[in-house]
Amino acid sequence: MLLLYQGSPWPAVPPEFRYLIQFVSGHAMTPDQKIMKISQDWPRINEALAGQQSDQEGFIIIGSLITACIRSLTTTQAKIEALHLMLDTAQCVPPLVFFSPPPPPKHTHTHNTTQT
Repeated sequence: MLLLYQGSPWPAVPPEFRYLIQFVSGHAMTPDQKIMKISQDWPRINEALAGQQSDQEGFIIIGSLITACIRSLTTTQAKIEALHLMLDTAQCVPPLVFFSPPPPPKHTHTHNTTQT
């Protein structure tokens, strides 16, 4: 892996992530614009990711982008589209990805509270 990026300060963007660059570079998009853009592009996204070996990872990343926008949505249309996109995304990944509880927190140390 290191040999792949040797000599370049930043690794090349993998093809499956090139679509996401538009959401973080250039002019700032509002959450509503991001959701509507994903909704408009959904047939192509679905087709592109369904044919890849790492399709679940791609759908998880798109799902993460959608959920990051949900709280900030202002228009009803964008909220409805976000719900449809979450449903479509959830159907493309195993149920445990969306419904598994987070891992328990790790305890760094324990206190001995025995009294004498």
